[in-house]
Amino acid sequence: MRILNAVDPLTGQPPVHPDPSPFATAHIVYSLTFVKAPEVQAMIDQAIVFFRRQEIRGGMWRYLNKDSPLARRTPPDVDDTAAISDLLAQFGGGPPDNRAILLNNRNRGGLFYTWIIPRAILSFNIRYWRLMLAEQNYERTFLYWRGSGARRNDVQPIVNANALLYFGDTPEMAPVVEYLVSTAHERREQVDKWYRDVHAFYHAVSRPYARGCVRLEALRAPMVERFSQTADSSGRIGASALQTALALCAIANFRVETPLAARALRFLLDAQSADGGWDYSPFYFDGRDTPQLEWGSREITTGFCLEALARHGASLADG
Repeated sequence: MRILNAVDPLTGQPPVHPDPSPFATAHIVYSLTFVKAPEVQAMIDQAIVFFRRQEIRGGMWRYLNKDSPLARRTPPDVDDTAAISDLLAQFGGGPPDNRAILLNNRNRGGLFYTWIIPRAILSFNIRYWRLMLAEQNYERTFLYWRGSGARRNDVQPIVNANALLYFGDTPEMAPVVEYLVSTAHERREQVDKWYRDVHAFYHAVSRPYARGCVRLEALRAPMVERFSQTADSSGRIGASALQTALALCAIANFRVETPLAARALRFLLDAQSADGGWDYSPFYFDGRDTPQLEWGSREITTGFCLEALARHGASLADG
């Protein structure tokens, strides 16, 4: 985590603090599933154990590790819960029984709220109410909303895209698909308060498309147009190796043939550090209109870069 409104006197840069999270681990694990290397399976197995340890009642997850001093303040959320549940469904022996809880966490238009908190809904699901009320305390009910960019009724595109990945192309997800398509057609891909990035948006919506949500086909053309606008002569797409990797993963998921890919792959290979990793770039932010905090790591960037190279058949030895 970087604090953007402060300066470290030793480096002259925003101060950095470690902020371990199941969410970062979930993205790295998803990327590693495309990498063919003998050590990958052991890493995935360890991550699955970690996810199970971090699970809270009802098959939910919050952004912070359980041992974080701020975990008591933070409510569970759809982004973490959907991303981790999807991995458990694929590699962990099955997801927890949490779909009813998530479906109760939607607005009247069928879109998912970000935060899993008690909602003013008509539900006779006793388990839902028991779990929601058990999660409440003074910090989560009052303090969290005063001290962050989060709002109780947040509805954001990438959160909904991650929920769609978990649920699949079911009838309940039709409003989510329509929402994502309209977001792209109205050129609002960067409105997501947590991600603020067109490359992250298309990466997120490309994953459920690759799983069979063909109604997202309409996003292929606007994606290529947007990536063409952000590419430069070096092959970089966007402002960083991270955004380039996100774009390449989206291109692979949408199965698009474009000359952008070959140039972007060469850029990634040239940008690789001597230790095999890639530089830090911010991946998500704190939700404020003017962000004060950003999150990312060399590990997250490297995970996406490895996936991009693996998906496009690039060899690290070529660099």
